[in-house]
Amino acid sequence: GHMKEGFPHGHWIYYNPNGTVKAEGNYKDGVKDSTWVSNYTDGVRKIEEKYTLYKDTLLSDTVGVWFYDGKYQMRNSGDTTYRYFKSGRLKTKTIRGENRIHEDYLEDGTVYYRKNNQVKESFYTNGKLRSRTYYLDNTKAAEMFEAENHKWSVEEKQAIETADSVLFDYTNFWDPVIKIYVKE
Repeated sequence: GHMKEGFPHGHWIYYNPNGTVKAEGNYKDGVKDSTWVSNYTDGVRKIEEKYTLYKDTLLSDTVGVWFYDGKYQMRNSGDTTYRYFKSGRLKTKTIRGENRIHEDYLEDGTVYYRKNNQVKESFYTNGKLRSRTYYLDNTKAAEMFEAENHKWSVEEKQAIETADSVLFDYTNFWDPVIKIYVKE
């Protein structure tokens, strides 16, 4: 690549000893700028990262990571991050921002864990609900919790008024086990 006043500037390419491209991207006054691609030693794409200079701080965001066979291992799309099994099936999905959601999947595509700002759920491998936790400091979660229509004792009602969250554990076949988590 080129130099400007002693610093890398413009498009640069780094090579492996065998002559394949190791990494490629742009510099601006010695600082990585825009998209950089790194490869495995034989030139197969491995990682793609985007660099941005913001108020004297270099920010980096991984756009994609690939397994050696060319399938995605991880990719970002806007506020969503996807991670994959080697088979190519979705492993996790995370949506950042105000409506944060995280889901974990089994390799057959079954969701076994889901969490957002209101509720956390876990599932058996057959997809049946195993447990559900409501985060009561969230208005929407409190409304969802009220819809459960459980017959609460007086002590439980009092505890729920100051609770952070309530867990329904459905591992018991006949009745869920209920745990109330109170603020300290």
